[in-house]
Amino acid sequence: EGLMGRVIGITLIALALYVVVGFVRFGRTWQPRSRGSLIWQAAHRRLHRHDIDHEASTAGVFVIGMIHCVGAETPTQLLLLPAAAEFGLGVVVAFVGGLLLTNTVFAAISAWGLMHIRGSLAYSALSIAAAVFSAVVGWGYVVG
Repeated sequence: EGLMGRVIGITLIALALYVVVGFVRFGRTWQPRSRGSLIWQAAHRRLHRHDIDHEASTAGVFVIGMIHCVGAETPTQLLLLPAAAEFGLGVVVAFVGGLLLTNTVFAAISAWGLMHIRGSLAYSALSIAAAVFSAVVGWGYVVG
């Protein structure tokens, strides 16, 4: 657990640096790419040994956001186990259904909103704020 916490912290700090450096180097026209897009590009370059430029699709970012939202619900998932033991499988089905519905709606609204403010000062400010928050949380994981 301690090692994986540090790995998560280092990843959060690295992603924060990626966003900040991108905006410093390229200004407001720069668009951060999703983790999935970055991993895909690195793997593809490694396999094919040439430069490519894949833009992250809205659908891909949406799916990554949904997976991330589900993972962030761990404390409530832990509370689900004793509730399921006491009240049965219906509680689990209701919880998962509600979780998927709310995360889908939240991810769709967020993706739509961010797609419509790309390149604006608001987009840049939100990206930098998210990077700072990511670095602070990552530092918390690294130092324990």
